[in-house]
Amino acid sequence: MTKDRDDKKEGFHLWKLFTKDIEPIKDPKWDELEATLGASSQEREVAENAPNESVLPPIKEPEKIRGYTDSDFQMDRRTHERLRKGKIPIEGTLDLHGKNQGQAKDALEAFILRAVSQKKRCVLVITGKGKTGHTSDQWMVQGEGVLKARVPEWLSLHPLRPHVLKTVQAHQSHGGSGALYVYLRKS
Repeated sequence: MTKDRDDKKEGFHLWKLFTKDIEPIKDPKWDELEATLGASSQEREVAENAPNESVLPPIKEPEKIRGYTDSDFQMDRRTHERLRKGKIPIEGTLDLHGKNQGQAKDALEAFILRAVSQKKRCVLVITGKGKTGHTSDQWMVQGEGVLKARVPEWLSLHPLRPHVLKTVQAHQSHGGSGALYVYLRKS
């Protein structure tokens, strides 16, 4: 039991040394772990001098667009079920694999606006599922892919919101949770 605790303590100290130049996000669980394992005076000084601000910017709430209400963006039940089951023909596909957030947002906007100008109704946007498992580097333990989380947000903001009637997770045959059907409004 003490060997396991010593291993954890050693791993904890190595991690603190490795991440000493990174500004931490304040988390009560981390403070509790640090208190349990005991930190050196140098580690406490680093933690005390760290700013209290979060490193990551918050995800913006969708902005309200003047002239549109939620009732303008409703779909009848039959069409919604056909969309959810993948029964509506897909008229275009955008694959965002390998793109960073800036590239993905630009590609999404161009793709949707082009689809609207071509009078398409149903398109497929492939975001990928993101890295949700352990990697050899252990850089991301669990979570949702960044693009998977951000694409619905971007679709709900200007300039795309007025053109999007509905977004639904794709059927398994079209990518499942790593893709979205985007059903566009009639022009």
